[in-house]
Amino acid sequence: SVITALKTADGSLTAQDLLQIHYGHRMVFSRALTALTTTTTDWDTRIEVWSNVVLGVLNWLILIAIFARFHPKRAHWVIFPAGLFILTTDQAINWLAGVHNVWHFALFFSLLAVLTLTYTGKKWRSVVLSAFFGLCATFSMAAGLVVWGVLIVALISLNYRNWKHYLFILMAGGIAVFLYFSNTGMGGGWSSPEYGRVLPPDPLTFITFGLILVARPVINNQQDFFAPFIGGLAIAVLLINLAIYYRRHKTLTGIAIWLPIVAYSFGNACLIGISRYYYFGMTIAQTERYLHPTLPFWVALFAVCIINISPKRL
Repeated sequence: SVITALKTADGSLTAQDLLQIHYGHRMVFSRALTALTTTTTDWDTRIEVWSNVVLGVLNWLILIAIFARFHPKRAHWVIFPAGLFILTTDQAINWLAGVHNVWHFALFFSLLAVLTLTYTGKKWRSVVLSAFFGLCATFSMAAGLVVWGVLIVALISLNYRNWKHYLFILMAGGIAVFLYFSNTGMGGGWSSPEYGRVLPPDPLTFITFGLILVARPVINNQQDFFAPFIGGLAIAVLLINLAIYYRRHKTLTGIAIWLPIVAYSFGNACLIGISRYYYFGMTIAQTERYLHPTLPFWVALFAVCIINISPKRL
């Protein structure tokens, strides 16, 4: 942010500066906001801090809107659990550090992409617009790279049948990922200028790491012994609810929309494990800055539970 502000102030800021890689991330929208605030307010950093809050609230509202697309009469029941996780103060640094709006930007565009696909009346328009939001998510930060897998899961979950839709998303995602990694020095031999080796741990450690990361939103960061069990239990509850819904309705339509939301969290858990475990070990799964990408999973978990509750009990 400092470099962006300085270059904006002296008039030397270029598009290449906005796209510059930073510890594996391309933070176009965060840097663009810095440039804008520098131009208009001499870089009042409070605006960047407040952008975290604004984006957090927007993400909360989009999740409620996704729920309401299929279960409008129950939407009020998801308001509290969605807010409890997406707006949690446990991720303090992601609220107080302006540059951490990258997390919120990545989730914001990813959720918009999924929400767009729920409007199936004009499918091509929805697919193209979702790809645009996917591109925005990709260049928000590295967490946004998983959006293309999320969109494929969303297409399947929403019963898109035209193979051309899948091909379009795959091509758009391939181009976006290629552009992301071009001219970075990353990827060649799984290395980067800032992190010399980018490698996953052994399978058992990798799974344990993922379970701890998934459980982190509901545990104290010192409860590493119980965390894998809690993470595993949460995943089991999710799968059981999906099975119950399918048994009742013989279809997953109406509940499957939460699978791409889960895919966002799981995809980022894998990404963090591959790119950060080598350097920081298991403790990175308990760090508050990495709490953010697993929060949507818990919203999805509560959402599927609410969907399965008998209407008489609500």
